[in-house]
Amino acid sequence: RGTYKGLVFACFDADAPSLEDYLGGYRWYLDIVLDQTDEGTEFIGGCVRNDFQANWKFGVENFIGDSLHASWTHDSGAKATTYNKPVPDPMPVEQDSFHANANGHGWEGGTDGLGTLGITSLRRPAIMAYYQQKRAQMARRLGELRATRLFGSVVSASVFPNFSYLPGIGTMRVWHPKGPRRIELRAWTIVNRDTPDEVRNAMRDACMETFSPSGVFEQDDGE
Repeated sequence: RGTYKGLVFACFDADAPSLEDYLGGYRWYLDIVLDQTDEGTEFIGGCVRNDFQANWKFGVENFIGDSLHASWTHDSGAKATTYNKPVPDPMPVEQDSFHANANGHGWEGGTDGLGTLGITSLRRPAIMAYYQQKRAQMARRLGELRATRLFGSVVSASVFPNFSYLPGIGTMRVWHPKGPRRIELRAWTIVNRDTPDEVRNAMRDACMETFSPSGVFEQDDGE
């Protein structure tokens, strides 16, 4: 077991590698969410739980293979949450799409730095305003690629075997096995500690609208 920037990891295998070795180079991708500011991050709004009838590894597989279904499965949800305004392809296949894999952990998505932030900010401009003024600070800590091109893009990511997150929306979740064909999903909203209350509330609402038991995209994935 061990911790990484506030996240707690545990394993029943006494012979498992250290957390540092297990995460390896993938920490570079976790830091895009966890290391944006000096103050660090925190969860807000409690934990949301719901069940799925599926093998417990399907969640992580979906979050590092979203391109297999996102463009059509989530199309109606994207239109509903943006009131049919033009939106980016939920998972574009393009020359500069970004995919990474390390120790079974994965990250996939675009590089425009805007796709997911654009969707969540259409009705919540405070989110976009907050991150626009944070970009320079993030770039000093993370570099231009992570701060301005990867963060904010349409991205799905996972740490094998049962931890997933969506950087632009702010949801982190654990797929907890309840048997071979049942998952209990435990989800949280993550924000920077220095996030103003208005933005905190907006990000929590965006998570509930998109990835919660009644969220438009969560229902797509659950089915």
